[in-house]
Amino acid sequence: KELIPDAGLHLGCCGAPAVWAADDAAHREVLEKIRGVWQEAGRPVYVMTCPSCMKMFGTYLPEIPVKSFYEVLDEKKVSFRRKGSGETYYIFDPCSSRNKESLKQSVRRLAERGGYFTEDSGGEATCCSYGGQVEIADPGYTDWLAKKRASESELPYLTYCINCRERFAGQGKETVHLLDLLLDLNDGNRLPPGVNRRYEQKRKLSRILRGEDPDVPEKEEAERMEKFWELDPELKKKLDLEHLFCEDVCAVVEACEESGMKVLDRETGFFTGCKMIGNITCWATYRMEDGKYRIINAYSHRMKVEE
Repeated sequence: KELIPDAGLHLGCCGAPAVWAADDAAHREVLEKIRGVWQEAGRPVYVMTCPSCMKMFGTYLPEIPVKSFYEVLDEKKVSFRRKGSGETYYIFDPCSSRNKESLKQSVRRLAERGGYFTEDSGGEATCCSYGGQVEIADPGYTDWLAKKRASESELPYLTYCINCRERFAGQGKETVHLLDLLLDLNDGNRLPPGVNRRYEQKRKLSRILRGEDPDVPEKEEAERMEKFWELDPELKKKLDLEHLFCEDVCAVVEACEESGMKVLDRETGFFTGCKMIGNITCWATYRMEDGKYRIINAYSHRMKVEE
């Protein structure tokens, strides 16, 4: 808003996951939604921080003018809140920046102006292992590829794609996002948040934009929190790896209690039951403890259980 006073904020999905999943109907729906917002807003230029979003718009929404946020910052000669003193970073260009030379040069000029030195491979931008939803199909390969990319340099990494940043941080590689330096946000050792933490942050942002207290949960969320014990940290980590939302697991327990469709393990006193959520069947093992439900385990299968 300081740089462009009449700027607006459009939150949503560019459609990349639908393209990767070959879900044409979902992709068309996303595109129509974006076109509608764009036209209603007076057909403005879209300023984007994500190179993949830029690529998706250029390919599927060519009528919408797009500009990189980093090119805007470069043009405005923005000052860094965390001024460097000659630290050297290895720049990892996201694969979607491959043919965007002006974007890549803007990033390098910004870093240099901020007091940082940069090195890079000098070759084509490569995949960090995030794209194409490969992790869901083959997590072992994803882990191998992320390790390989993270070992390209002994230097700490600097990137301008949040997915690249989280992939490498998950491998223990010191990696900062350009906005971490620009806005003095986080250091390079911050662990990636996982799908559940991301979801919580999105909900908080929604409250902020509505002028509400971000730390006060919505009514439905608050009511659910009163019925369940906090999930064990190791279980949360497992749910993140399996791309399961905590609230979906809680919904399984609620459905089992409401329907009575659950199995009791008499030795442990644990109940197990399931509920169809989207295209998967989610399972939860739980027990009642001091008037609340404690979830012991959860997992899912891409299957349908027919009664």
